[in-house]
Amino acid sequence: MSTSFKPPVLISRYMLDQGKDFLSLALQRRKEYELLIDSGAFTAFQKNFSYTVQDYISWISKTKLAPDKYIQLDVIGDEQATVKNLDITLQAGQNPIPVFTRGSKLSTLEYMYKQAPMVAVGGLVGSRNRNGYVKWVMNHIKSRPVHLLGFAPLPFLARYKPTSCDTSGWGQTHRYGQMRLYSGGGKWSVLSKQDFLAKPSKKVQNQIALYGGDIYQLSKMDGWRFKNRVPSTSTVIAARGWARYVTDLKSRYGVTLYSVAGVPHDLEILLDAFKWNEEQTW
Repeated sequence: MSTSFKPPVLISRYMLDQGKDFLSLALQRRKEYELLIDSGAFTAFQKNFSYTVQDYISWISKTKLAPDKYIQLDVIGDEQATVKNLDITLQAGQNPIPVFTRGSKLSTLEYMYKQAPMVAVGGLVGSRNRNGYVKWVMNHIKSRPVHLLGFAPLPFLARYKPTSCDTSGWGQTHRYGQMRLYSGGGKWSVLSKQDFLAKPSKKVQNQIALYGGDIYQLSKMDGWRFKNRVPSTSTVIAARGWARYVTDLKSRYGVTLYSVAGVPHDLEILLDAFKWNEEQTW
C-alpha cells in the first residue's frame, strides 16, 4: 500500500535535549518522515522546568532538523503569557502554530487565526470533560485548520475532521505489554501474552500473519520484550498495524495523525513499520 504522505511524527524539543542519540537518529533518518516539533512546554512544566521564548526561537532557527511545522512555546495555564510568546516569535520572523490553551477567551482564538493559518488546541491531556471541551471549541473553529494536541479518539476525528492531531498511545505495547491489533476499518482488539498460551482463534492467527508475525513467538516472554535494542515481535506487529491505521485515517477522513516519538527507539519502530506498510497491498 503506497502512501501519498510521509509518516507524520511529532517530537518534543525537550526530549531531543535529553541526549545526543535521539537527535543523531532523527537527523540520520530525517528524509523519511514529516516532522512536527512540539516546544516541550508541557513536559517541562511537569518537571518544574521552563524554556524562554528567546531560547526556543534560537533553537528553531539553528536546528538542522528543519521541521516541517513547529508549535509555539506556550505557557501552561497562562493565556496572556502564551500570546506574548506568540507575538515575540512572530516578530522574530518565525511562523509557529499558535496554541489556544484551555480556559482562554474566544477572542484570543480569533486573534491567533489572524496571525497564522492553523491553530493548535492545547490543555487536553488529562483534563476533565475534555470531550465536551473539544466539541465546544470545534463548533467555534468550524472548518478552519486546527491541530488537537494529545487528542485523537476516532469518533471525534470522523465527525470533526481536524487537520491534524497527535498521540503517544500507539506505543502501549512496548510500554505496557498490551498489543493493540488493528483489523482495518477503525477496529481494534487488545491482546496480551496470556492470549497466546493456548492457540488463539483463527481470526487472531490470520491477523498476526497479516502483519508478518508468528503466534509461537507471541507465546514466549521474548515475544513481548525488548532485547539488545531489538523490538519485540508484539511491538513490531502493533506498530505495523498502527501505520496502517494512520494511513487509513488520512485516506478516509483527511486527518493527519502524528505519532509521538518520545525516545530514539520509538522513531526507529515507527519508521520501519511505515516502510513495511508501504510495501503491502491490503
